[in-house]
Amino acid sequence: MHTNADKGLTLKAIIFAVLTSCYATWFLFSAIEALCQEVEIGDEEPPLPLHPPSDKEPATNENDFYKGSPDMSAILSFINPPLGQLQSPSSISLVAGKPASFIVSLENSRNSLNSYSLQILEAALHYPRYFGYHIQNFTAQRLQNTLEPKQQASLHYTFVPAAQLTGQHFDLAVILTYHDQTGKLYSHALFNETIAFLEDAEGMDVELIFLGLLIVGVCILVLIFIWHWISKKASRRPHSGKSSAAFNGTDGATFNEYVTKKSSNQPNSGNGTYSMAFAVPRANYSSSSYRYQGSQKWKPPVQF
Repeated sequence: MHTNADKGLTLKAIIFAVLTSCYATWFLFSAIEALCQEVEIGDEEPPLPLHPPSDKEPATNENDFYKGSPDMSAILSFINPPLGQLQSPSSISLVAGKPASFIVSLENSRNSLNSYSLQILEAALHYPRYFGYHIQNFTAQRLQNTLEPKQQASLHYTFVPAAQLTGQHFDLAVILTYHDQTGKLYSHALFNETIAFLEDAEGMDVELIFLGLLIVGVCILVLIFIWHWISKKASRRPHSGKSSAAFNGTDGATFNEYVTKKSSNQPNSGNGTYSMAFAVPRANYSSSSYRYQGSQKWKPPVQF
């Protein structure tokens, strides 16, 4: 039978286990949130050519530099999400925290006299109309392809926007770097449009998981407290046993046993008096027992 001390120890152990699980869940949530906040942010300048133009070459502005070679034509199509070839830049939206990928289709013109060696395909996020400050840099993919005249090529690129960019708008710049046979370097801006980053509604929020576990833990504690309180109240009630004997004249065996024990426990007095009780069946006598006291000798009952 469990005592109150054992119940108290059990209650403390359960409370300690629930509090420990809640603290572990909170610690795990904090660690995940800290890992998600690690976003590469820098103020790197846009990619520059490996060999800057000399003083003898004609000066070109930034827009002309990122136009690429007139012999090269490129088409960028998003495949994840399946946006395809974008017609309206204002309708571009990606889910923050989920991978996105696109394919670049390249073609060297038939009338071209040069072959082009592909070097780097890279992408980055920056503020609208401010290319010098990068919000997030993505992987630079190194290439070793060479496009001869009338040849085509396809390039696949995947990047993952940071989850902290949800609800914001930034420009995505995709730049392909290549050079011709003479060593002239080109930086071709394949894509440079504003993108809206949406929240991922498919994944389960970690905060909601922690809140649900906390509510479940509190409910368990309340139920344990109620159970302990009811058990304590029930243990204070006196235990009602069965009645020792019911002298209602209906149970002859119980009555005879009681009378026999009663007579055997009475001591004899010194002057020879005695006390004796016996019982007879109720069917033959109107009274269920007779008691004789006195100094005379004992006489057996009259039999009928």
